[in-house]
This record gives sequence, C-alpha cells and structure tokens, in this order.
Amino acid sequence: MTTTEMSVVKKERFALLAPGQSEAKEAMQAMRETGMSIEPKDLLRIKVPAGGMTQWLIGEEAHREIVGALVFFQKCSLLWPSEDAKPGQIPVLRSFDGIEGEQQGPIPEDMMKVMAPYLIPDRTKYDASGNVVKRVYNIAEASGFPYSQWDTGKNGRGKRMKDQRILFILRPDDLMPLVVNVPPASIKAFDKFIKDSLQITKMPYWRYMVRLGLARAQNADGAPYAQIVPSVAEIIARDAAEALQDQWGRALREVAVKVADTAPQEE
Repeated sequence: MTTTEMSVVKKERFALLAPGQSEAKEAMQAMRETGMSIEPKDLLRIKVPAGGMTQWLIGEEAHREIVGALVFFQKCSLLWPSEDAKPGQIPVLRSFDGIEGEQQGPIPEDMMKVMAPYLIPDRTKYDASGNVVKRVYNIAEASGFPYSQWDTGKNGRGKRMKDQRILFILRPDDLMPLVVNVPPASIKAFDKFIKDSLQITKMPYWRYMVRLGLARAQNADGAPYAQIVPSVAEIIARDAAEALQDQWGRALREVAVKVADTAPQEE
C-alpha cells in the first residue's frame, strides 16, 4: 500500500482535538500549569499477552488489535539486579542508545566485579565529597559487556540486559495514551516497521495511525509466545499530528524516562 492509497485522519477523529472536547483540552493544560506532571501510573500500561495468546487485554476487554496515533516511542535497554525483577524495582543500568549504560540503582557486588572492566571513568559522577554517586559503563554488545551478549538471559535465552521499545499510542476516543512495552522478541519486527514506513511514507512516525496486531510464535524451546505485528493503518493530517504533539509530545518524553526507570522486566 502507498501513501496515496491510505486514508487521512483529520482532527475531528480524535476526541482530544474535536471541538466538543475543548474543555477537556483546557483541563489538561490547566493541570500542567499548576506544576503537576503525568506519572507512569496515570497511564494504562498494556502488556503483550503470555502463552501465545493473540488478543490484547485493555482493562477488562479483549481486543484483536490496538489502533491509534503513535505519539511517541522510546528505545531503551535495562539491566536489573536479578533475573526476576519485581514491579517497582529500580534497574541497575539504563541506556537510551545501547552504547552507554548509566547507573540507576544500587549495583550488587558480584555484578560490579563483572562490570568493572567496562567502566567509563571520565563519565563517572561524584558528589561534593568525592564519593561516587553514579557510574557509566560501555554496554555495547561489540564491547564485550557480558550482560549485553546473547544467551545470557534467563534460562540461557536472549540477553540479560533487556532491550525494549516503549510505545505511547493514543486511540481516537481516548484523552490519554496507552503505554505498550515492546519486549525483546518483537523488537526486530518493530524496528523494521519504523524504518520501512519511513521509506514508504517519507513522514515522521508521529504522522502514523498504527495497528498493533499479535501473531502466535514459538521460541527455540518450542514454547509459544505472542509477537507484535505492527503496520501503518492510516496517515494523520499534519495539523492534527502537530496538535497531538503539542498536547503530548514533550510530556511523553519525560514520562518515557520514568516508565523505563520503574518498568518490571518483561519476557
């Protein structure tokens, strides 16, 4: 399908931008002007279903697909203090570029010894007394960083340092976006989708109405899992897309950092 064959979504399609919702828009702006910010807990977070199920669970409703504006997405890599991270636990390292990992929480002694050769001394941060408060490591796979290597994850699968993509999807009838964490098994397909869509549409990703479907797949051990199948559903008119960016773009860049810091590990 080419862009000339795709329908164009106008402002009126989104509840947040429709004329009748001007008060809701003003209410959100008023909240921000008081200094209150959107926190991860304020947004509904949607997980990829377990066991190869092919329906999303949004609240108590099952959906075959999620369709909405891809307002923002963030690449992220996280290293947890154990293979079984708990909700709300702080990761050891966080990286937004896959090259440098910055310390977020306490580093277990055994992990610090393993990571020591990859410390970047001139990026280490100290307090006024000269004590180390934050370390930065070279976590690129090519550097040999142990936790970024394949087959170091739980049960010898994947990587111990988990890659993910954090998506913020605004459905037309919603005023606040959904948060969808793309787990490692679906990252390759999502990244290809973003690059291919750029080539086809010649437009930034925030002009897309995306469709997130699910397909049943199997890992190397034959266990079923659900893989995200992304596609461009429609193109959003520029004025509508820019209005959505005004409402959510900057705020979501800040929220994405908080989501990454507190997100539990997902398989």
